[in-house]
Amino acid sequence: MLSSSSTHPSTHTHLHHRGRALPLDHLPQFNLGKFCGSTTKVTPKDEEEVAKGTPEASGADQVPDGVHTSGNHWHTQKENYEEFWETYDGQKNPLILNSLGIAPDGSLDPAEIARLWGNDVSTRLMKCWGALQNAVCTVGNVGYLIYFNITVLQRGTSSDAYERKSRWLIGTGIYNLLHGKHDFSAEEVVVCVELGLIAVMLLGCTFYILRALCSRRACDRWWHIYMLFWQVFPTMATFTAMKLLFYVDPGILMTEMLLEFSMFKARCVHGRWFLAFWKLCKFFFIRAICFVVGLDAFLVKFRETSAIYINVSQEEVTLSALLGSAAFLFQVLSVVNVTAIVKTRLFFFIFGGEDCAVSTRDKAKEWVWNAMLTQKIWETHRPFKFFIVMLSFTDCDIQHLLLHVKSGSKVEVRAASPREVS
Repeated sequence: MLSSSSTHPSTHTHLHHRGRALPLDHLPQFNLGKFCGSTTKVTPKDEEEVAKGTPEASGADQVPDGVHTSGNHWHTQKENYEEFWETYDGQKNPLILNSLGIAPDGSLDPAEIARLWGNDVSTRLMKCWGALQNAVCTVGNVGYLIYFNITVLQRGTSSDAYERKSRWLIGTGIYNLLHGKHDFSAEEVVVCVELGLIAVMLLGCTFYILRALCSRRACDRWWHIYMLFWQVFPTMATFTAMKLLFYVDPGILMTEMLLEFSMFKARCVHGRWFLAFWKLCKFFFIRAICFVVGLDAFLVKFRETSAIYINVSQEEVTLSALLGSAAFLFQVLSVVNVTAIVKTRLFFFIFGGEDCAVSTRDKAKEWVWNAMLTQKIWETHRPFKFFIVMLSFTDCDIQHLLLHVKSGSKVEVRAASPREVS
């Protein structure tokens, strides 16, 4: 593993790696990109510098005044901070990020795509494990939801049906209006809503597969494949009706409210009063529905999990009770999908620009990059490796492809010690 300002063992090119140390002073540096297919990139310019024997190629960067290099001493995060502070303190325009840049070609060349599979056995094993984990989570989560909801519906015909009808839910009045005079409880309505959403997702998955197989235009084909692997499958892996609570999370809600009010003001300035009030009322109505259905789904799952898997008279733990309780915990933790938020924020950073606003053209560029990347992965790794790379694709791979480190940068000034090179 190459750390900052290290020398490549085969080309002796001075490279600067993107991997950073863990935020703990007394732990060795750990490069997360190693397990995501991230490798240090050797550009044609680097090879030319090696041939010419320039100082940048040989690793002999000029050390700025006030910065001391060390031989075998491993630097902690605090020591690195102090060195960098001495380097840039007093400069009018410190070029701290001078070595970083966005890859203008999106790293869609075959050499970069080939690195997504990994260059060593450990990286490839991690890729296979990540793909297997995502596939098992997708199938297991959908299967558990179907089994759980059908079990709840079957219990509605048992002797405790009257007791279950009397349990309170926030949206009981709304559910009573939906089923009318039919003999349904509010819990069964919530369960049917979740089953309906699962059916919609399965039909959507089938639709994307058929469109990918039948589309005549390449742009349509690869867009549907990209959406299937990086949008539909991750959603199915963590889906639950409780995920509606994500839209009423205080942090998410406040951010979206600020955006909605800014759009409301812009519409009013341009005289679109009706559209402005309609969009604002629609926003609050949808969030209210998400809160009611999401909270009721949590109450139903909590009660049924307790009744089915957590029996107070049961003294020993069974495998079914353990798996059922773990599945419920997994769904609760998946209400806020951190992985999806990180990917969305990363694309927002890359394609949104300095104005922090994503226009239709910016979103179209994001679609084009993802669709063309999917096409290049298929052309480079097909078919088994294609599925592995697509299912194990993470935000680390996005960072590896879109961020470049300029050769010959003087930002990293300390030579790597033996403990930082593996």
